[in-house]
Amino acid sequence: MAETTLGEPSCAQWLKRSAKSESDRAWLLGFMSGLNLADSKEEDHLSKIAGPKEIFQWITVWCRASPHKEVSEACIELYIKVLRRE
Repeated sequence: MAETTLGEPSCAQWLKRSAKSESDRAWLLGFMSGLNLADSKEEDHLSKIAGPKEIFQWITVWCRASPHKEVSEACIELYIKVLRRE
């Protein structure tokens, strides 16, 4: 299934400009919030994350390992990891 994500940075773009790009950071937090809202029925899964800084750091590490991929892929992988936290 194809999904349109407006303003999504690639991992290469994230690595190049994430420290300076408020729009990339806002897009990332919005995407993660959207995943959480779409998935959470009774529980706020993102409450298991310390905050935006933890998300930005995790995405940066993931993107360094996969610079040819999209940030949305990293977000989904992070979200799945958060779901598995006890």
